[in-house]
Amino acid sequence: MALAALAACGGQPAPQDGPAPAGGPSDVALTMDAVGGAPPSIFGLIGARERLSLTSAQVNALDSISVAWSAADQSLRRELRETWGGDRPRGGDAMQRARPTLERIAQNNQAAAQAVEGVLNEDQRRIACELQAEQRDERGPPAPRVSSDAPRGPGGGAPRARPRQGDVMMMSRGPRGWPWCAARPPAPPPG
Repeated sequence: MALAALAACGGQPAPQDGPAPAGGPSDVALTMDAVGGAPPSIFGLIGARERLSLTSAQVNALDSISVAWSAADQSLRRELRETWGGDRPRGGDAMQRARPTLERIAQNNQAAAQAVEGVLNEDQRRIACELQAEQRDERGPPAPRVSSDAPRGPGGGAPRARPRQGDVMMMSRGPRGWPWCAARPPAPPPG
């Protein structure tokens, strides 16, 4: 059932254009979801099948979820690039015109994460959170990008690293992950 809902996200009709509904996500939040809101690697979970003790049926279900999510995501991102005229919004009402597509990308990402959650049992979800934490520890914090208008260093040298607005938002929101991991309190340190 979750797979059918996931597949439907890529082909649902666009909502009516217009301002964001009251209480709905902001354009910035939707853009951040579109840019970095994809669920973590489903294939990463499949790759950790032994540690997760996945059954063959679970591996097949996760593979199907990943294929359906990816197909919908590619189609939606292509639509977004066409609306924006590139990889970023360009001019005037680009964000307003892209809002329906951004909302469908967010829905597609949420549906995929919920479908994965439905396939895994409680112990497997706990292990998936551990894998996610290990990957974050290996990557470390995101490095701020240098803005072209960043203040220059002493003597007019190279610009000092100053995060751009989107980078600050990404850092404040933290890396994206499995939604059930955010609800889980951090594990106590060993020892």
